[in-house]
Amino acid sequence: MAEKVGGDLGLIVAFDPLRQPPSRGGAFRYLRPGGARVGTMSVDDLATIRRSFDEAPSYLVFSHREAFRDAERILEAVNSVSRGRR
Repeated sequence: MAEKVGGDLGLIVAFDPLRQPPSRGGAFRYLRPGGARVGTMSVDDLATIRRSFDEAPSYLVFSHREAFRDAERILEAVNSVSRGRR
């Protein structure tokens, strides 16, 4: 429902990749994972998030205490996969 309304209005619908699958429409995705507010995210949670933006350009917003550290961890994972594709 939110995807339909957002699409009709030209809006981008944010979603939590730890709680719902990514939408299939739109030019890009906007991910706002919930998860823990204290500490870093688990390796499994970061892998789930990573898979959510594999197929489309995406914006990823972390909003927890260790957001910067987790952003570095996910960027490192993305870069290591990119190096492997060359």
